[in-house]
Amino acid sequence: MTLGAGVSLVYGLVGLLATQQVARVYGSRLGVDASQFLAAAYLGYAVTNWFARGTRDPVARRAITLGNFTGWAISLILACVFTAGWGYFALVRKAAAQ
Repeated sequence: MTLGAGVSLVYGLVGLLATQQVARVYGSRLGVDASQFLAAAYLGYAVTNWFARGTRDPVARRAITLGNFTGWAISLILACVFTAGWGYFALVRKAAAQ
C-alpha cells in the first residue's frame, strides 16, 4: 500500500500543479476541470493507502485493494478512450478533411 500511496501522490500532485499542461491535451476548459477532479481522486487514494498501510485485517486490506484496483482500472479505460478519441480527431478526421 505504500507503493500505491506514492504513485497516487505523484499523479495527484502532477495533476494539480500542472493542470494547464495536462489539460492542454484536450484543448478545452473541460480538460482543466477533469484534470483537477482526477488529481483530487488520486490524492484521496494516496491518503487512504498511506493511513491503511499498516492494516493487518484481511477484510480491510481486500476492500482497500479492490477500491484501488477499481479506481485505477476505470482511469485506465477512460484514458484509453480519450486517447483514441483524441487520435481520431487529430489524425483521422484531419486527414479526411484534406
